[in-house]
Amino acid sequence: MITAVFTDNSDYARATGLWQWDYGQRLRIEGLKLPTAVEIHFALTEQSGDAIPRVGTTKDGVTEVVIPDSLLENQAAGATYEIYAWIYLADKTSGETIKRISMQVKRRAKPEGHDTPEDAELFREAIEAVNASADRAEAAREGAEAAQKAAEAAAGKIEGEISGAGQIAEQVKQDAEAVAKDKQAVSQMVTETTQNAQNAAEAAQAAERSNTAAKEAQIAAENAEAGAEAAMEEVERDRTEVSETHRLVEQMRDAVDTDRQAVAADRRAVENTALQFGQTAQNAINAVGQAQEEAVQAVSAEGQRQTTAVQQAGTQAVSGVAEAKTTAIQAVTTEGDTQTKRVQDAAAGIVADREQIAANKQAIEALHQSKADSIVETAQGETMILTDSSDKLFEGLRVFGKSIQDGTPSAENPVPIVNAGEGGSITVEVTGRNLLKPNSHNTYYEFPLKANTVITLMTNGKPSQGGNIKFSATDGSNVWFSINAGQTRVCRSIGNKDVKGFYNLLTKGDGLEYMFAVGDIKTYTPYVEPQSLTLATPNGLPGVPVSKDGNYTDADGQQWVCDEVDLGRGKYVQRVKDFIFNDKTNFSIDTSAKHENSILVDIKIEDASNRSTLSGNPLLCDKLKACREDIFVTDEVSCGYTSGANFLRVRLPISAGTTNEGVKNYLTDKSFKILYILATPIERDLTPEELAAYKALHTNYPTTVITNDAGAHMEATYVADTGNYVRNMEERLNAKLVNIQSALISQKISGGGIKVTDSSRVPIVWFAMWGKTEQMRTSGAQLLPEQEISNYFITFAGDVVGKNTKDYSKIIQNTENTTYYIFRKNVGTRFRAAYVDAIPTGNTPCTGVVDDTKDNISITVPAGKVLIINMEDVKAFDGLMVQKTRDRLPYEPYTGGFPSPSPDYSQSIEITDQPVTVTVKGGTEQQSITLIPPRPFTKWDKLEKVDGVWCWVYQSKVLSGAEIKENFMGIHSSGSVMINISTLGVMDEQNDAVSDKFIYSTRSVATLKNGEFRIVYGNAYLKIDGVATAEEGKQWLESNDITIIAQASAPEFNPLSPSEQDKLNALTMYAGTTEVTNTGGCNMELTYTIDTKSYVDSKIAAISAAVLEV
Repeated sequence: MITAVFTDNSDYARATGLWQWDYGQRLRIEGLKLPTAVEIHFALTEQSGDAIPRVGTTKDGVTEVVIPDSLLENQAAGATYEIYAWIYLADKTSGETIKRISMQVKRRAKPEGHDTPEDAELFREAIEAVNASADRAEAAREGAEAAQKAAEAAAGKIEGEISGAGQIAEQVKQDAEAVAKDKQAVSQMVTETTQNAQNAAEAAQAAERSNTAAKEAQIAAENAEAGAEAAMEEVERDRTEVSETHRLVEQMRDAVDTDRQAVAADRRAVENTALQFGQTAQNAINAVGQAQEEAVQAVSAEGQRQTTAVQQAGTQAVSGVAEAKTTAIQAVTTEGDTQTKRVQDAAAGIVADREQIAANKQAIEALHQSKADSIVETAQGETMILTDSSDKLFEGLRVFGKSIQDGTPSAENPVPIVNAGEGGSITVEVTGRNLLKPNSHNTYYEFPLKANTVITLMTNGKPSQGGNIKFSATDGSNVWFSINAGQTRVCRSIGNKDVKGFYNLLTKGDGLEYMFAVGDIKTYTPYVEPQSLTLATPNGLPGVPVSKDGNYTDADGQQWVCDEVDLGRGKYVQRVKDFIFNDKTNFSIDTSAKHENSILVDIKIEDASNRSTLSGNPLLCDKLKACREDIFVTDEVSCGYTSGANFLRVRLPISAGTTNEGVKNYLTDKSFKILYILATPIERDLTPEELAAYKALHTNYPTTVITNDAGAHMEATYVADTGNYVRNMEERLNAKLVNIQSALISQKISGGGIKVTDSSRVPIVWFAMWGKTEQMRTSGAQLLPEQEISNYFITFAGDVVGKNTKDYSKIIQNTENTTYYIFRKNVGTRFRAAYVDAIPTGNTPCTGVVDDTKDNISITVPAGKVLIINMEDVKAFDGLMVQKTRDRLPYEPYTGGFPSPSPDYSQSIEITDQPVTVTVKGGTEQQSITLIPPRPFTKWDKLEKVDGVWCWVYQSKVLSGAEIKENFMGIHSSGSVMINISTLGVMDEQNDAVSDKFIYSTRSVATLKNGEFRIVYGNAYLKIDGVATAEEGKQWLESNDITIIAQASAPEFNPLSPSEQDKLNALTMYAGTTEVTNTGGCNMELTYTIDTKSYVDSKIAAISAAVLEV
C-alpha cells in the first residue's frame, strides 16, 4: 500500500513505493473529505489516452482504492515511470475532477511466469462470498449447540439453590411447552431475558451502587431469619432452632461457593454465544426449546438432591425451613416470585448463569467481594478507556515496546533507532473519565491523542462562561476546541492531527466545573485524582515490526516482537537485543555470495534467531536497511539473518573490500547498530518498588482512562462492574437483534428517492433523513440586464432601426469593445441584432446582424454604442442568454456581471420548513408517516435514531441580521467586515456555510473577493467592495439585512413523539421491489436486508460471466 497525503488547499499529491510487476497494490488517500464511494481514474499518461476507472471506499476520513495491475506491468516502460490518478466526483447531472495524484513506479526485471490475478478476481470474490455464507451458517449451528449446553449446565446449578425444585421444574416445563407452541419471536425472548439479567445484575451490585437496593436486600435477609426463628419456636427452643437454621444456610452457602467456579466458566461460554447470537431465528428457537426440555430433567434431579440434603439435617429443621420458604427464597434469590419467574426464563435463555451469580450475591452479602463473582475483562491500546470498570485493583497490566525510524537508513544517511521510553522511563497514568482538575485554568496536561478522536466538553449543569481548550499538535501547531458562553455541552472531533497535550483556557465561574473526556459522553463525572506508575527503561523498551508471530498487534494492525513489562507476573521480558558491528567485531566474508555491487559478511551471534523461524528479516539498523528477501541472493546493501545457524548477515558495498583486512579498514571510522530478535526470550524480576507501585493501582468506577507518555501499547486486565458489564452486553445483544438478518446480506443506499428491486419483507435496518438547503447561484455570465421590453425593430437588410408595435426588443448600453454571443430557445421567428450610436428616437442607421433561422447569433459592438436585440415573438426573450463566451452556457438571470449571491444581488435560501411525509411502497401496499420538524430543517440537520430514540438532530445555526449587527467588531486588516460569532453557538471554523448575500469561500481571509465570506477563528469575515472603515461597515450592516446559516458548535436533540417513534420503528421493506420517497425533497439513507435468493442469483450470474470472460 502507498499513501498520498493532501495538505490544506492543495490540488496535487505524490506517492512513492511502487515497483513494476507488483500487483494487488492499494492507494491510500488522506487529508480529504470524500464520499463513502468515490470514482478514481488511473492512466499512464497525464494528458492523453484513456483512463481506467476504479471505485474507492472511504472510512474514518481515509479513502482506499486498488491500483489497476495492468498499469504496474507496462512492458513498454524503459525506465522509472509514473502512474497518474484523478479523483472524480459525479452525480446525475455533472462530473468534476477535483484532485490529481502521481505515483512513481520503479522499473525492474519481469518475474518468470508472471501472471496477475486481476482477470480471475471477480470469480474468486464470488466464491469467497459463497464460502463466507457457509461459514456463517456453520457458526450459527455451533452457536446454537453451545447455547443448549450452557443453558443445560446453568439451569442445573441455579435450581440447586432453591427448595421446592419439583414445583419450579413443572413450571419450567410448562413454559418450555408454551414456547414450543407459540414460537415467539427470538428478538422478544432475548429482550425479556436480557432485561431480567440486567435487573438481577444490578441487584447483585446493590451493596456498591444503590442504597435502596442494599436496604431491601438487608430487610429480605432479616425477614428470612425472622421467619426461620418463628418456625423453630414451634418445634424446639428458639436459640437451638435458629442455630440449626443458620447451619443450614451455611451449608447452602458452601454449596453456592462450590458451584461458583463452574458458573464463572459457564458465563464465559454464554457470553461468547450471546455475541454470536442472532444468526438465524428458527435455529435459535429450536435449540432453546431442546435446552428447556433437558433443563427440566436436570432441574428436577438437582432439586431432589438438595431436598434430600435438607431432610438429613433433621425433620424439625426441615419443618422450620419449609415454613420460612417464601422469605428464605427472597434472601437467596433477588425478589421472591419475580426471581422464580426469572429462573424459569433463565432455563430457556442464554444468560441464566448471570442470574445465578446475582441471586447468590443477594442471598449472602459477603460473597459479592469474592473473586468467583468477578467478571474479568481485558483491554488494549496506547490509550485505553474502560467504560465498565469497578473500583478494584488491576488483575494484570502489560506495557509493550516498539522501535521506530524516520526514513530509510544508509551508511551515508544514518537514521537513528528510537525506542519507546528512550528517555529512561515510561510513566503510566490511571485517571477517571474527567481529565480536567477543578480550578486548573491555564494549566498544561500531557495527554496524547490520535487524530480525529471525539472529545466531549461539558459543565456540571451550570451555563459555561465560554473559552477554549488549546491542543498542542505533534507537528508544533495549535488545535482549538471551544465552548460558547451559555452552553453546557459540546462534542466533536479534535481534527486530523495527532496531539501530545492541551492547555485549559476555559473561563472560570463561581460553582462552575468542567468535564473534558474522550468519547461522546452524556453525563457529567467529577474529577478523580490520577494514579501513576513509573517504569525504569534505561535502554528504552525496544521492539521490531514483523509480518506475523508478533507478541502484540497495534491499532494499525502492525505486529511487533518486543520487550515488555508484565506487571501482573512481576517480570521484564526481553525479546530484542542490540549489537554494534565495527572493526572490533569478529566476522567472516562469504566469498560464495559475492556479487557485482556488494559483499556478504557473516557475524556469529549465539543468541540471535535464525531466518527459518522468522518471516522475512525483521531487524533494524541505523545505517542499513533490512533485507526483505534472501540476503544471500540479493545484491542490495542491507542486513538480515541466516537461514540456519545463529548468524547475522550484512551486505556491504563492494568498495568496502573483498578481504577481512579491507573490511576492517572500511569499518575503522564506522559502526553499525543492529537491533535483532533473540532466539529465546530472557526474563528478569521487576524491582520491589515497581511492583509495590503497580499493586497500589486500581481502576475507577464507572470509567477508567489509562495512558502512558511513551506512546507504548498496553494491555490491562481488570475487574468489570457487573451492572455496567451486563448493560454493555445488553447493548451488544440488542445490536444483534437489530441485525438479526446478519446471516443474510445487508445493503446501504441513499438518495432523494430510493428504489430497490432485491429487498426482503423485513423491517428497515437503519434509516436517516437530512434537511434541505438550496439556493440559486449565478456565475455572472448573463450580460442582458432586467428591463421592460421595447418596440424597436431592425430592417431585413440590417441597416436601419425603427419602431413597430408588433416587434419586441431589449437593449444593452455597451461601455467597451465587446463581442456578444446571443442564444435563444425558440427558432423560426425574427432574430436580429444591431448597434447604434444612441438609443433611437426615430428611424436610425445601424450596423446589424440578421439570422432568422438559427438559435444563436454573434455581434461585435464598439465601446459607447447601444446594442439592440430584436425578436418577432415576445416569448423568444424567455431563456435568452447574452454572454461573452462562444460556447453556450446554461441560462441564468442577470446579476450585474458578477457571481451571486452578492451584496448587490441576493439569493433566497430554500430550507425544509413544512411537514415531510415519508412513504414506503411495494406493489399495491404502502406505509406513510408525516413528520413535522420543530423548526426549519437544513442540510446539516437530520432525522435519525440516537441511543434507541428517534430524534431531530439539529446541527445548524441560523444567524439573523440583528445578531450580525450586534456583534460587528470592525474592519479586518484584509479589508473584510469582521463579525464575532464565538458566542452565537456556531462552530468557530467551517468548511461550508450559506448566506443570502455572500458566497462561502475556504480561501484565506486575506484573499477574499467581493461577495465572499469565511468563518474561521470564531469570526465571520465579509468582503464588501467600497467598505473600508469601521463606520462604513456599520452603516452597510444597518442598511442591509443578512442571513447566514452555518454548522452549530454542538448538536441539539429533539425526540419525536411516542406515536411517531412507533411508526418509524414499524417501517418495513417489501419483498422484491420497494420504493422510499419523501415530500420534502430531502436526502435519505437506509440499510435494508437483501433477499437471499436475489443475492445468490446475482452471484451466480457474476460467476458465470467471469467464467465466460476467462
